[in-house]
Amino acid sequence: MSNNNGDPVPLHKRIPPALFKQFKEHLANTLSIEPDNKKKLLASPFATLYSICLALNIQEEQVSHYISEFIHADFLEEFNHDEVDLSILSLSFCRENSIAAAKDKDGEKAIVISNPFNWSLLDLIDQIGGETSSYKIVIATPKTIKDVLQSEYFAALAVRKEEQAPIPSAGKTNDCLTKRRV
Repeated sequence: MSNNNGDPVPLHKRIPPALFKQFKEHLANTLSIEPDNKKKLLASPFATLYSICLALNIQEEQVSHYISEFIHADFLEEFNHDEVDLSILSLSFCRENSIAAAKDKDGEKAIVISNPFNWSLLDLIDQIGGETSSYKIVIATPKTIKDVLQSEYFAALAVRKEEQAPIPSAGKTNDCLTKRRV
């Protein structure tokens, strides 16, 4: 996405904070959620969006579809490990944040995310990812992202990296552990 000058718009500026409140109101009204439950949904922070919806019998996939429609982003039902680009975001970071830099269904660079209302995360990705401001935002369920990132392929990759890590020499000590303050 780019602005009027053709410059890429950072991820965190594409989804303003007010949009989360509007989304929750839209979701509550669209699904005709009862007043008590609507109050709970409207009071919920972004981090609990999926869990509060699940407690209201709204499934992950439904929530993800509503998010994608509301923010006018593509919904990605599935993707595989071949489409993930770990040169942008590390595997551990992706797993911890339910996110991935990948290719969308058209082969374009995308940030696959389940909850785009985490502005701190989007801001951080802009800071560390550099070129991510030119990536599309694509929505997937938390389970879809987790399944790809926890796949056997990435498990084997993590083991290979661990096996290749240098082993510290038994004879060396860390200076900061052996020096005492005087």
